[in-house]
Formats: sequence, C-alpha cells, structure tokens
Amino acid sequence: MVGRFPTRFSLVLIGAFAVMATLLVGVGLYGVLSTLVRQPTTEIGLFAAFGLTRLMTTMLVGVTGTDPLTFAAIGVDFFAIATFSSWLPARRAAALDPTIAFREG
Repeated sequence: MVGRFPTRFSLVLIGAFAVMATLLVGVGLYGVLSTLVRQPTTEIGLFAAFGLTRLMTTMLVGVTGTDPLTFAAIGVDFFAIATFSSWLPARRAAALDPTIAFREG
C-alpha cells in the first residue's frame, strides 16, 4: 500500500502539469493566431519538426523521435487547440460592422 502513494502523487502532479501546459498552449496559440491574422508569415512546416526530433531523442521514453502516431496525435491536438483559440477572434470579427471597420482602417 505504501508504494502506491508516491506513484499516485506523481501521476496527479504530471496530470496537473499537463492541464496547465494545455492552457498555456491555448493562450499562446490565441496570441499567435491573433498576430498572424494581421501579418503575413510563412510556415515552419513538417520538415523542421523532423529536424528537431534529433535534439529531443534523449528526452523521449518508449517512443521514437519520428513516431507517426505521435506526430498525428500532436497534429490533431494542436488543430483542436488552434480551432478553439481562434474561435473568439473570429466571433468578434464576424460581429463587427464592415462599414465601421473600413472607416477606421
């Protein structure tokens, strides 16, 4: 019984950090997407992600650096976060009167 509590505490702590990281990613993506709407930029792309995996292979446990399932899961996760965090600026822009926007712009 005594051995379960440190493991359980570690899992709860990791879960709390994961929730905090997801919130930080959402806020960060909201800021980036708000800026991207105003400025044209280029994408880094998938090749940069594959190139950076060599730097992170020492931190990975039980997963290879170029695991396709991990890349797909992260892609879906980022897409969901980006969709959710871009919803508020899109809703705000949709509610804006075009004549006022052209007059002020």
